[in-house]
Amino acid sequence: MANDHTMATLAVSGINDAGRESKVDVIGGVGTKPVALKDVQEGNGPYVADPGPSALWIGWETMDQAARAMSGKAPASTTTYVPQRYLDNQTLAGVDTSNQISVYRDSYVQGLEKQWRLVK
Repeated sequence: MANDHTMATLAVSGINDAGRESKVDVIGGVGTKPVALKDVQEGNGPYVADPGPSALWIGWETMDQAARAMSGKAPASTTTYVPQRYLDNQTLAGVDTSNQISVYRDSYVQGLEKQWRLVK
């Protein structure tokens, strides 16, 4: 498992040079790089999956914690985390990989907007 697209790209290059693309699978671990997701979506080689969290969701989670601190509220549970999504060519079928909302959806936004009364 490569932890970023650069490492995965280097691994894929080496695998292809060795002629082992049908024998070795590469799985990333970031899930936010459009070029990596496009490679996975197209299924054209050993790069078969790129699980990871939504960068947008991480931003909303960070602002939620900051808003809690600024308003004197207790922080969210220490078990609160941004979920990971396993992204492969099946979960990415028909998805615009250049758009994080298309990849990860944005249902969490409505909950946070309601919680912080950000709804217009």
